Amino acid sequence: MSRATAKQSLSSSAASPDIGHNQPPEPLPPDVFDGRLTVSIDEAATALGVGRDTVYNMIQDGRLVASKFNTRTAVHVISIRTLLAATRFKPPPRARTLARAAKARAKDQEQPTTGDTP
Repeated sequence: MSRATAKQSLSSSAASPDIGHNQPPEPLPPDVFDGRLTVSIDEAATALGVGRDTVYNMIQDGRLVASKFNTRTAVHVISIRTLLAATRFKPPPRARTLARAAKARAKDQEQPTTGDTP
């Protein structure tokens, strides 16, 4: 691809109205488990975003609960929800946000408060 073609494709994609942060967010997908009590190993792996071996390892470790029906292994949906709730984390604030907050605190401390001003 030549530079002119690359530049043209970049400029045409940048002008596309479908791309950008001002677009409304896509609606959330419906509940993937839809009231089910158990899911297959493949469905659990897809829901968690991991591979089948990882799901089997989580069952062995006790992080997921599964039942065996003849040759079928069924993972309990409640154990998937519990695992996700237990591993939730809050990302640390960005450095710019911390700097802004510190600056605002310093500004508030500099201004004396007066009780009886007309």
